[in-house]
Amino acid sequence: MQIMLLPLLTLAAVISCGPKTLPMQAEARSVDVPVRSRILSGADLTVWPTVDTTDRATVDAIATLRRFFDQKHHAQDAHDFWFAGDLERYEQPYKDLLYVEYDSVGGLRYLPTLTRSVPVNDGDRILTVKWAAIDGSGIAADVRYVFDFHARRTVEGMRLSLPVEHNTSSWQRIDEGHLHYVISPLHRFSSEQARNQNDTVQRLARFFGIEPFPITYYSCADPVDLFRTRGFQMHPLLFVHPTGGMVDPGGQVWSGNDKDIYTHEIVHLFTEKKFGPRPDLLEEGLATLLGGSGEQPYAWHRENLRQLLVDPDIDVRDRCNPYVQDFINEHTHVPYVIGAVLCESVLRRSGKEGLFKAMGSGTDAWTALAPYGITPDTLGVVLRAELDRPVLPVL
Repeated sequence: MQIMLLPLLTLAAVISCGPKTLPMQAEARSVDVPVRSRILSGADLTVWPTVDTTDRATVDAIATLRRFFDQKHHAQDAHDFWFAGDLERYEQPYKDLLYVEYDSVGGLRYLPTLTRSVPVNDGDRILTVKWAAIDGSGIAADVRYVFDFHARRTVEGMRLSLPVEHNTSSWQRIDEGHLHYVISPLHRFSSEQARNQNDTVQRLARFFGIEPFPITYYSCADPVDLFRTRGFQMHPLLFVHPTGGMVDPGGQVWSGNDKDIYTHEIVHLFTEKKFGPRPDLLEEGLATLLGGSGEQPYAWHRENLRQLLVDPDIDVRDRCNPYVQDFINEHTHVPYVIGAVLCESVLRRSGKEGLFKAMGSGTDAWTALAPYGITPDTLGVVLRAELDRPVLPVL
């Protein structure tokens, strides 16, 4: 994953029936004193006076939104508030909205406000919600997120959905092998890149021993285009990275690099199908080994790490969290390339069988790597020894 959409509470990538009455004012809360004693509830949603609460569809949509806030942290199934088609397509459609209310230490700081409800289609509504810290005078002093929910009218009632289908309804669509491209009007499609990406999919299928499967590839111009297509009008990372991408486990690749090839993200789809729970360090490492990172191939990042570790005093034991922003020369993400070199080392010594065993050994990287003599204390020695060898051809 190149763009970390999980909220700032975890920075791990990104990150539980409301009342029928609709309060028009929220209790003023100080920006400096967040509420830490509870999780968000539907009652915390404020509705701006400009929202038409005499409109029946809007009232139903607001009730569904309150149920979402009440239940999102502990819902066993989301059929009470989320659109079933999203659950089938994306598997985890609202994962990026789980912790947006919380600050970096778990304080309930950014409270939601519904700012508008716009009619679309036949009876649907687009609900714009902002999450902001409120100062003592009731002013939103720190707007953190703004997101557009698509509230869909179904036979069961209103259900929330990602606005992707609505936002991309007029986008060009092109098929290339197992890839279905959905192309932003801000991006110029490259047939050559699409053919190369399809060829790489075939090679990845052989590498992982998996039959090729359908992949929906959203070609966006940049991360801003990507975020807004997914529904975020404001996000802390909206303008942070000039390029990046992500995947949904259900088979969607989101490219924010203005290209039609993003092998790093497609590797994540294969590992999702091939393995069970897996270590994040090796997950991002294998994607970097096979697909590069941030527009550069693995060998380029590998050389940057080698140059860093020429200094024998450099200690990388605490630089293995793939969700920490830790870069060499602003381009090489240190945990990603460490994970990639470790995958290369296991491959060199034990082949794919060894690497696949490590990948499928649970979520703790050191438990997965221990059979190969790789521990936090031996990490620097293992990395330097591997970096002194030539790059191992893989695909």
